[in-house]
Amino acid sequence: MPRAVRCIERATFDHDLSKTVGDVFNAEWHAIEPAFDGWQRPAIEAARTSLAKVAVHFARNGVTDPQDLRVRLHAAMTRSHAAL
Repeated sequence: MPRAVRCIERATFDHDLSKTVGDVFNAEWHAIEPAFDGWQRPAIEAARTSLAKVAVHFARNGVTDPQDLRVRLHAAMTRSHAAL
């Protein structure tokens, strides 16, 4: 199981919030994945894990609206990965 998935699954959220975080993570990764074409597999996994950790962080800090969470995730990834 990928580290990113484990990160989200291990977060102590209720079922609905876990699903929201997972769905938002998947949607955002799908949107940004093309920017990682040509990267080595370990670097891609590190980026996915980073995205998952940021999603969990925001959710733990009260960002539970899916649209708001996705906007914040995208902004965080854009700041940390100039290719986006």
